[in-house]
Amino acid sequence: MYDVDGKSWLLKAAMNHRRSQYALQVLEDKMYPIGGRSYEFDDPHENTKSIEVFDPGINQWSILLKVGFENFACSAFVAENHIFLVGGACKFMISRQTRY
Repeated sequence: MYDVDGKSWLLKAAMNHRRSQYALQVLEDKMYPIGGRSYEFDDPHENTKSIEVFDPGINQWSILLKVGFENFACSAFVAENHIFLVGGACKFMISRQTRY
């Protein structure tokens, strides 16, 4: 994580599940990586169904929830205190919009 005041990178706790091609949004000072491709399994292209949350105040990651579908290469935005996930791909290559 980048420390703007100190102008340096700080080492923080690692995510519970390594992933790539995920959506990331910040809401109420917490970071939310959503979906993506996991590299925890034998198959490097296994998609993940989890949403994690990082609280920088206590330097801790938690599994927020597991969703009913896999999604990667998607986008997310915040509106009215909700995170919306749009587009991307899943096993069946269906784009969707979901609110959390």
